[in-house]
Amino acid sequence: STGQWMRVDKQDVIALKWPSIDPFTREPVPPLVAVAREVDMDTEATRYAYALLANDATPRTMIEVDGDAGLTATEIDAMKAQFYAFHGGDMRGSVAVLQGGKLTRASLNMEELAFDALRRVPEARISAVFGVPPEYSGLTVGLEHSTYNNATTARAVFYEDTIMQLCALDADELTHDLAQEFGDNLMIEHDFSKVVALQENQDAVWTRVSTAWNDGLLGQREARRLLGLADDLPPD
Repeated sequence: STGQWMRVDKQDVIALKWPSIDPFTREPVPPLVAVAREVDMDTEATRYAYALLANDATPRTMIEVDGDAGLTATEIDAMKAQFYAFHGGDMRGSVAVLQGGKLTRASLNMEELAFDALRRVPEARISAVFGVPPEYSGLTVGLEHSTYNNATTARAVFYEDTIMQLCALDADELTHDLAQEFGDNLMIEHDFSKVVALQENQDAVWTRVSTAWNDGLLGQREARRLLGLADDLPPD
């Protein structure tokens, strides 16, 4: 609050480590470090796509003329302007008829570059190291096969396989380090009882409880309690 640096002793710092291991040092590393190359690849793919869409990353078309033609700079500029007027901008893809020149395409299109596959690989690896299902994070690699049902499942899997595991690791670390000051009876745990993604669908709860009650496996009072209803029935 004072805006000043304050020294904290090493023994008062609790390091909460991410469970990804550097294969060389065997030490925990942040997830972005573990997939630094994939992040760079995705960044470069984005930059290249922008350049490709802006100006095809290389001259989109080259017009080869006879070396003996001896065109002046003004004639070259006029030829470029004329070609762009008829075959550039919104006219891209139209048929070009040249006299005294050879037309050569110098760059690959997006399909030839397999650009979709180029983006999917780093997306999948980055998503995996963070433990986030691509269907839940909204990445292209996940949206291709995403439906409401598997997105709901992905949300629950994210909490169960990632969030809860990280919280368990953090709780163990906090319990171990803080026990030195607060005693061995200290136990730190996380409460997930109100996490919506981990709750059973209410329609499924009603169906399960109603079926058990109709089959005589549950009493009416017990069934009402399981459904979150008030147990205000008159005595049996």
